[in-house]
Amino acid sequence: MRDMLDGLTLLGIDMLSFGVVGIPMLLGLFLPVLRTKSREKRWLLILFSLYLAAVWSAVGMPGMGKCWVFAPECALVPFAGLFSGLRNRALKTLLFVPLGFLLPTLWPRFRRLGRTVLAGLILSAIIEMAQLFTFRLTDINDLIAAALGTSLGYWAGDGLNRHFGFYVREEGPYPREAEAVAAASATVLFLVCPSLEALFHTWLHV
Repeated sequence: MRDMLDGLTLLGIDMLSFGVVGIPMLLGLFLPVLRTKSREKRWLLILFSLYLAAVWSAVGMPGMGKCWVFAPECALVPFAGLFSGLRNRALKTLLFVPLGFLLPTLWPRFRRLGRTVLAGLILSAIIEMAQLFTFRLTDINDLIAAALGTSLGYWAGDGLNRHFGFYVREEGPYPREAEAVAAASATVLFLVCPSLEALFHTWLHV
């Protein structure tokens, strides 16, 4: 229980850091584009950025100023030890459910299951490679969990969108809008948020 509360506290600090600096920076970067968007899409883009920040925090992605040490610890056999770490697998699966919902809701080109799952696998692979520098386990089962979670999010979103019409109909101004938002969010998280996190941690412990 203590570990869970500590984890939620760290997540809250990371999200606060991103909300204070990250979101305003992204709004500045994308303001000309956002002006052309519907209000619905603007809010969904902000939600997508906040989701990426939550993923960044939950998986312990490294940032600028943090200690980078190449210390690979890998588990490359699919399904090995799957049940011994079932809680962790379930959490990793849940972590990718929002991605499976948000991608097709925001962008028409992700309204195919294969493309959405591929995006989830690419994001998970980036995380696993980054964890080679964070003393965390790089596990192929996390890729499987990401694919499952993204698929569940896609299927849930497809049902909801068909009944309630959440799909954003407008096309982006350029074909890789999703990748641009993700890259901008990652850049802000890498460059800015670690310093703010340190300040918030110091303030909370004063």
